[in-house]
Amino acid sequence: MLKAVIELVGPKGVGKTTLLERCVADCCRVGSVLVLDSSPDEGASQQSGWIVTEPLGSVHQVLEELVQQQPPPTPEAIDLAFANLPVSVPIRGAAAPLEADLIRLGPLPAQLSAEAQHWLRYGLGRLLSKGYHYVIVDGYNAWHRSFLPAESRYPVVVLTPALLAVLPRLQILNEDTQPPVLLLNQVSQAHPLPDDLGELIARHAIRLIGKLPLWASPEVRQQELAPLLRNALHHMNLPDLALLLQADEDATLC
Repeated sequence: MLKAVIELVGPKGVGKTTLLERCVADCCRVGSVLVLDSSPDEGASQQSGWIVTEPLGSVHQVLEELVQQQPPPTPEAIDLAFANLPVSVPIRGAAAPLEADLIRLGPLPAQLSAEAQHWLRYGLGRLLSKGYHYVIVDGYNAWHRSFLPAESRYPVVVLTPALLAVLPRLQILNEDTQPPVLLLNQVSQAHPLPDDLGELIARHAIRLIGKLPLWASPEVRQQELAPLLRNALHHMNLPDLALLLQADEDATLC
């Protein structure tokens, strides 16, 4: 049963991939995880520390192959094409050996034929029905939002103070009934937070779950980053994961 769809949104270089790795490692402790790489720079596939040992196809490639099939593909052929997409990757940062499935969305065009839209929703819908508990999405794409259930979505905006000006223009702010959450990275006195952010928080357009400082050195970052990220995830109140993180925190205090 799908518990949550966690969407990580933000420009390149703000720390999405780092948060993704921590989020996947914790979610894998609770249930099965599918990572959907939906970002133009393919951060989850290319820039994370995961070791991908199998050829990594994409949803875009599958749709192109289905278009070429004559006669048109049967439901069984569509099911098989999408079922072959996930690649299992070992997860770093977990106390025990854990794995997640990884899929690339690829460069889907802004417009898809009605036929391709049907294949997309059918194929990925069938894939999700196989029992993933968490889907974690790196990046924003209107197509992945078209087949992931709105009631399960937890959008997370990751930004640095220098890039906060883009926040009011993010399309994701106006697409869901529940507001997205915001994780600020590289916070320092050199970049005070703008008044606009306070206004967005006050009218519940967004909820701030954490601030990560501009680290004095890579060594300090290595020591202090993990608990701050886990605290931010805890504040998202994700189904089942919040209980696990609270138990971890209680054990640390004992």
